[in-house]
Amino acid sequence: MNFLKLFFLINIFNFVTSFSDYGLICNNPKLLEHYSRKYVINKDKLMNEKLSILDKNFQLPDCKFKEFVPDLKSGDNKIIDKGTDDYFKEKKCVLFGLPGAFTSKCSKLHLPGFVVNADKIKAKGIENIFCLSVNDPYVMNGWGEINNIGDKIKMLSDPYLLFTKAIGAEVDRNAKGMGIRSNRYLMVIENFKIVNIHVEKETKECGLTSAENLLNNLL
Repeated sequence: MNFLKLFFLINIFNFVTSFSDYGLICNNPKLLEHYSRKYVINKDKLMNEKLSILDKNFQLPDCKFKEFVPDLKSGDNKIIDKGTDDYFKEKKCVLFGLPGAFTSKCSKLHLPGFVVNADKIKAKGIENIFCLSVNDPYVMNGWGEINNIGDKIKMLSDPYLLFTKAIGAEVDRNAKGMGIRSNRYLMVIENFKIVNIHVEKETKECGLTSAENLLNNLL
């Protein structure tokens, strides 16, 4: 490790707790270079900024997700673990994250918008559409069934916030009795790489991360 990187890591130590996974910085050369450059250019801004890889051109971290897989013949439903490789390797996909299943904005607008527009989105070269929340896989499956997702959308569960924290998307909703949740974001991903992204400033908004905005501005 050269002197500049060492200098950056020493100076970032005092506020690194604001980042959900310190090791992600150290082990991701692109992320380290990105924040080293920002730190040198504008120390004050970085000191007040939540470290996140919710930005274009970053590669998704290697994480595991949980997915509910029904067996219609035997009724022996399964919960499977799959990684970033399984979902995003050599594929062009859309991933939208939201605070929680069955919550008002997510249920009235966000998920239904993707159900209605799924065919249009896939017609533009998107192989899969993923909806991710920190709810458990049973809840995500039940929510998907109520919204008639069929095979249009895959519901991914991140119950331990492994992916959500790794990308710096966690938000504290303890004051509302919801615990730690995910921010609301929308990614276009091509072979692990974020090629386009929008993040809502407030989780109660979903204009930037809507299916309609995706069709009009991101694809």
